[in-house]
Amino acid sequence: MKPWALEFVLAVVKVIRGNGACLEAGLASLVTVEARFVAEGRGGTRIILTGLPDNVLRETRARLPAALAQGGVFLPAGELFINLAPATRPKAGGLLDLALALTVAGSLGLVSGSELEQTLCLGELDLGGGVRACSGGLYAARAALAQGLTQVIAPMETARRCAWIAGLKVIGVASLGEAIDHLADVRRIQPLPRAYPAAPKIPPEGSLDEVRGQGAAKQSLALSAAGGHPLLMVGPPGAGKSLLARRLVRLLPPLSEHERIDLLALADCDPLSRPTDFGTCPIQARPFRAPHHTTSHAGLVGGGREAGAGEVSLSHRGVLFLDELPEFKRDALEALREPMETGRILISRASVRMEHPARFLLVAAMNPCPCGYQGHPRRPCSCGPGAIQRYQNRISGPLYDRLDLVVQLAPSSLEELTGKTHSGPTETELLERVEGARKMRHGRKQELPNARLGAQDLDHWVPVQGSLGKLLTRAANERALSARAIQSLRRVARTVADLEGAEKCNAQHLAFALLHRPRDPCTVP
Repeated sequence: MKPWALEFVLAVVKVIRGNGACLEAGLASLVTVEARFVAEGRGGTRIILTGLPDNVLRETRARLPAALAQGGVFLPAGELFINLAPATRPKAGGLLDLALALTVAGSLGLVSGSELEQTLCLGELDLGGGVRACSGGLYAARAALAQGLTQVIAPMETARRCAWIAGLKVIGVASLGEAIDHLADVRRIQPLPRAYPAAPKIPPEGSLDEVRGQGAAKQSLALSAAGGHPLLMVGPPGAGKSLLARRLVRLLPPLSEHERIDLLALADCDPLSRPTDFGTCPIQARPFRAPHHTTSHAGLVGGGREAGAGEVSLSHRGVLFLDELPEFKRDALEALREPMETGRILISRASVRMEHPARFLLVAAMNPCPCGYQGHPRRPCSCGPGAIQRYQNRISGPLYDRLDLVVQLAPSSLEELTGKTHSGPTETELLERVEGARKMRHGRKQELPNARLGAQDLDHWVPVQGSLGKLLTRAANERALSARAIQSLRRVARTVADLEGAEKCNAQHLAFALLHRPRDPCTVP
């Protein structure tokens, strides 16, 4: 054997590592691609792929030689060993194609192995050597930054999404050849400038002032927006429940840059809601989702064969509005209890286990009875006691216990509808009060909204003592309140105090919170 041939064999036997990612558990999971090429004097190239690849990845063995050849890389005779680490975790999808190809190029000594180890490679290869865009790029870039990687190489469309992440050098390529030239220092590609969000836009819903009357309900909206409290509105048809719910997003704070990236990453994994232009951040307002009551269990909380995201995840960082709450399927409503507590939804199937974000603000609406006119001042109710009881029992006690605010709406008067009289605060006044409540929360170094305060924080900010303690004890005994309901009352009382600009929470604040937790949710005032 000639000396140069011996040096070539020693070089290609060295293990080269690259980095890719696959979507798992609702987020991106980094995958280390290891490649080692052992040259032989005759025969073709045998590709051995290990590490629990799925059928899509196994087909990469057929696409890989053709794509490499278009990039100017021809595999010599021998055995090409490719391992996907960690070996015990299943790998899926074409997201790893580019990482496989560049790691193979590194095993042949064509690109720098040290730079490759610090680079996340994303993209699907075609037979012509081109690189196709892939979903999940934002999640993958965030995972890469957390693992200490410094560079991302991806197709241009995916790279523009990754450019939202600060601290990463993002390289956009159109073909495998461009990626190899960049890593081989033949033709360096300038990193994409980091994308910055544009000024937030006002939500498209109309002004809250367009809702005539319902002054108490508008104050309840401000209470929900200021503290992040779930809200249930009960009233007859046409009272304005849906109009009020759709305008709640106008009282919520603008999206922060971190929240926008979070929503963009979630939309990137959903082909139906994926934005087409990531350069200007098309997500400007918090999401508002209003699924129909015929929505299935999987459509509401996620699931199906691939354990996809449901409405609770698509409303992440926004509002989930459930109109005609008792008409939803019982199992779908009960599945809301976990994400309301944890902010995430875990979906397990025989072959897949996915966890999706679901930090939403639940707003629900319902009629007081099946016909909708129980307690109406002008129309009689045609429902019997048994029908009303069955209708109310469709909402279980544990779910009702998680609704911090319950407000009953009466029909607006003709004078209010025609604008002759005005009741309740304006939208500008409500926004000022809500903003003032947030400043109160930030002033006491409280990061979480009041609806998510823990027991220790409640003991500090809402101590059960004095007149407040006596009122809470009396209400807990007379209404047989659960531990969750008692803590919920304290959280709402803290928000009431914040809206009034009070540093200490007193019995009057707790009394106002008690007004939003009636014994019977369908009792009409």
